[in-house]
Amino acid sequence: MKNSLVFKTVVFIVLVLFVLFGAIGWYMYQNQTNIIDELQSNQKSYIIEQLDRTESSAVEQEIETLKKLSSSIVGAITESLYNMDEETVKATLNEFMQNDNIKAVEIYDRSMGKIFLDAYKDVSKIIYGYSIPQN
Repeated sequence: MKNSLVFKTVVFIVLVLFVLFGAIGWYMYQNQTNIIDELQSNQKSYIIEQLDRTESSAVEQEIETLKKLSSSIVGAITESLYNMDEETVKATLNEFMQNDNIKAVEIYDRSMGKIFLDAYKDVSKIIYGYSIPQN
């Protein structure tokens, strides 16, 4: 039976099909691997772009918040400076310093040519004085 032409033909066809399906399977595996790598790269790029957009948007929002805060306290502090009312300035600064992004504030009085009052955060406590420590 091993010498028959039918057996040899069947074995040859089986071997050719085995090699052919193996080659097709390897080709499909390589293509799928390339597609997955490309999708992962695109997804990573997209995520990084979204994070950059979110970060820049958050920074812009914080800047706008700080602008609004600073413009709103200018009037209150100007009135307090005019009346030399340090306690009202401290109260206004206390509200202003509640923002996590603000670490220190100096209020400069042009008419006197010096700092009227300053405030800085030391851990979670707000310290008022006339010069912020340099550290």
